[in-house]
Amino acid sequence: MLKKGFITIIIVLVAGVLLQVLLFKADSRSLPEQAVVKYAKSYFMLDNSIADMLCSQIMEDENIVDDYIHGVYKEAKSQGFGNNMKKYYLYNISTKTLNNDNNIASIELTCRKKVALNPLYFVVSILFDLGETYKVNHIFNVVKEDGDWKICGDFYALAKN
Repeated sequence: MLKKGFITIIIVLVAGVLLQVLLFKADSRSLPEQAVVKYAKSYFMLDNSIADMLCSQIMEDENIVDDYIHGVYKEAKSQGFGNNMKKYYLYNISTKTLNNDNNIASIELTCRKKVALNPLYFVVSILFDLGETYKVNHIFNVVKEDGDWKICGDFYALAKN
C-alpha cells in the first residue's frame, strides 16, 4: 500500500514540474504587447534602456535617447524642478492589438500616469487621489528585429501624451 502512495506522489510531482516548465516557456516568449508596455514604462521613467527597445531605423541617430533624456532634465531644471518631477509611473495599463502580421504589429496602449517622486508617493497619491493624473493613449508600430519586438515610428510622439 505504501508503494502505491509513493508512486502516486512521484507522478504528481513529475506532472507538476512538467506543467511549470510548460507555463514558463509560454510566459517567456516575446509578444509585441509586452514590448510596448516595457518600452512605455521605461520611456516615462527616462531610462536609458529604451535604446535597446528601438528599431534600427530610429537608432540611426545614436544619440537620440541621451539627447531626449538630457532635454527633459534640462527643461525640469529650467522650471525649478528636480529630475524626478519629469518621471512618471504608469498604471491601469491595457493594450489592444490592432494589427499583427508576422513581423509587424500595431498595438494601442492606454494607461494613466502620475509623477514618480518616489514609490510611496505614488501609492498614497493613488489611494487618496492626490496630484494630477494624465491619460496616455498611443498607437505603437512594432517590428520584429533579431527575434525581438522593437518600437518603430516617431520617437517623440509618446512625449506629447
